[in-house]
Amino acid sequence: MSVLEIINKEQERGNYINRKEVLALGDSGNDEPMFEKGFQSLCPSNAREDIKKLENVIELNETNNEPFIRAAIDNFQTKTTPKYQEWLDKELSTVDRWLAKAKKISQKILIELKKQNQQGNVFY
Repeated sequence: MSVLEIINKEQERGNYINRKEVLALGDSGNDEPMFEKGFQSLCPSNAREDIKKLENVIELNETNNEPFIRAAIDNFQTKTTPKYQEWLDKELSTVDRWLAKAKKISQKILIELKKQNQQGNVFY
């Protein structure tokens, strides 16, 4: 059987996948491109140090010689690892900072609109 697949050269198989629904597991350098796709990424405790240090990779306590896959699936379902919580807290604080900045900007705009309205320049 032969298969000829024709795709756009800019397209990759992962382009249209909901990244929140994919669990990426790996422990070495050849897994790094997969981790960079934005999937929920986990590695075993005996993964290479450079993999463990990747910002979006969560290191589990299990090695790849133990029930790592089971632990990864459990983690994927519960999201309770300390590193995930640390990452989530960081993301939420980023959102909080963004919201605070947006609030300040909207307050400045509102003040300017009130000034313009008082001067007879009404905006609709």
